[in-house]
Amino acid sequence: MPVFDPLNSDYSSKLLTAIGRKLYLNSKLADVHFVFGANDHNERVPAHKAHLMAGSDVFATMFNGSWKEKDEVEIAYASAAVFKEFLQFFYFGQVKLTMENVAAVMNLGEMYNVAECLTVCSKFLKNNLNDDNVCRHYELAILSNQKSLKKACETFIGSNIKAVLKSTDFLTCDQKMLAQILQLDWMLCSEVELFEACMS
Repeated sequence: MPVFDPLNSDYSSKLLTAIGRKLYLNSKLADVHFVFGANDHNERVPAHKAHLMAGSDVFATMFNGSWKEKDEVEIAYASAAVFKEFLQFFYFGQVKLTMENVAAVMNLGEMYNVAECLTVCSKFLKNNLNDDNVCRHYELAILSNQKSLKKACETFIGSNIKAVLKSTDFLTCDQKMLAQILQLDWMLCSEVELFEACMS
């Protein structure tokens, strides 16, 4: 006769997903709201301190310190839509990434020290590298200290340097980023081509 095991991984996964669905963006059960916008046009995004503290040491410090008794947190550095996507990591362990939101979601992952978020975003970016976006993704990898993404970007730039040099992304990058790219020593192009691209 089969024995019911409540610790069975499949059962536990389904249970956690069901709990996540019930709690995610549920204002009735929330004990904190993140507020976006100003005055009468703001949007309040509900969340649960216990979920956030369990997944982020930054939230744990925040809600055990000066924000312990507060139930509203104003957010000015991200949109409500992006923050909702980011919160899915705490309720479902996954997120719906797009080329439009991935950088902003990754920035939140870095800000709140959510390692899984950074890993998933890095993987998504690595799978979607092209001539037109590799420079800004390289910069994002450096800023968020994502070594595997940084290496993938460097390999891509080195192997596709002629196309990258003509991209808008390269032509509009700042001096710091340009210097970082020029340090790569396996670029498959001539010094003349590199010089002309830098002058552009």
